[in-house]
Amino acid sequence: MIEQTTNDNVPSRHDRRSLGWFGLGILVGAVAAIGLMSLTSTPRTSASNATDLGAIREAARLGAKDALLETNTGVTLPLSLEDIRNAAMLGVGDALKNGNTQDSVAGPANGQAAATAATPIDMKNIPLRANNLQGDAKAPVTLIEFSDFQCPFCKRFHDQVMPRIVTDYVKTGKVKVAYLNFAFLGQESLWAAQAAECAADQNRFWDFHELLFKNQVGENVGTFTKANLLNDARSLQINMEAFTACLNGDQTLARVQNDTDLGNKLGVRGTPSFVINGKLIVGAQPYEAFKTAIDAALSKQ
Repeated sequence: MIEQTTNDNVPSRHDRRSLGWFGLGILVGAVAAIGLMSLTSTPRTSASNATDLGAIREAARLGAKDALLETNTGVTLPLSLEDIRNAAMLGVGDALKNGNTQDSVAGPANGQAAATAATPIDMKNIPLRANNLQGDAKAPVTLIEFSDFQCPFCKRFHDQVMPRIVTDYVKTGKVKVAYLNFAFLGQESLWAAQAAECAADQNRFWDFHELLFKNQVGENVGTFTKANLLNDARSLQINMEAFTACLNGDQTLARVQNDTDLGNKLGVRGTPSFVINGKLIVGAQPYEAFKTAIDAALSKQ
C-alpha cells in the first residue's frame, strides 16, 4: 500500500478556482472600465458614469464567465489577457444589446432593459445620402444604422440579422435601409469609413461595405490601413484614380465626422445603434426586436 501524502502549500482545485476568479475579477473590472470608455462617445456626469460602470462591469464579468469557464471544471487555463478582454467586451455588448437609456446603460434588476429610447427622434433632422440607401426610396419605414466597420457587434448584426431584414422587409418594399458612420474606435475606423464613402461616390458603397465587414478581424490591427483599403477598392474594380485621390486626400473625412456628430446629437452612445421611424434601438439586438419595431412602424402607416 502506498502512503498518500499531502502538501499544504499546494492549492486545491477549489482554491485554484477561487484564485482564478480573483484574478479574473480584477482583470475584467479593469477591462470593463476601458470598454465603457471606448463605447461612450460623449462625456457624462460623474454620477451617471458611476452607475454605468457598475452595470458594464457586471455585464463584462458575466460575459467573461460564459466565455472562459467550462462546465463543472472551473477556470479554463491558461488565460491570456486577450481572452479576458474579448470575453469582457462580449459582456459589454450584451449590456448594450439589452438596451439603455440616454443617461445610463443600467437596467432593471432582471437585466431586461428596454432596447429603445423613450423620446422619438425627428426623422427630418437626419439627412440621408442616396448612395448609402438600399431598398425602395418610397418605402414607408426607414431603418438608419449608425455603425463602425471595426465594431464586432456591428459585424454580428451585419452577418446574422441584416440578411433577414433585407429578405423580409427591404426586398418586399416595406423598409429602406440607410447607413451612417459612427466611426469612433480609432484611426482605422475613420479610414475605413472614408474609404466606404469614397466608394459611395462611385455608387459602390454597399459593395465596399460588404467587403469591409468580411475583412474585419479586430480593432486597429492594420487591416484598414489606407494601403489595404486601396487594395480592397482595386479588388472591386473601382475607378482607382478617383478612389485614390479621394482616400489619400481625405475628401470624405468631413462627411464621416458629420455623421458621427449627428449620431451624438441624436443620443447614439455605442455601435451599432438604429433609428426606425423615429425610435432609437441600441445594440446588436436579435432579429425579433427589429421585427417588432418595424411591424409597429408599419401598423402606423
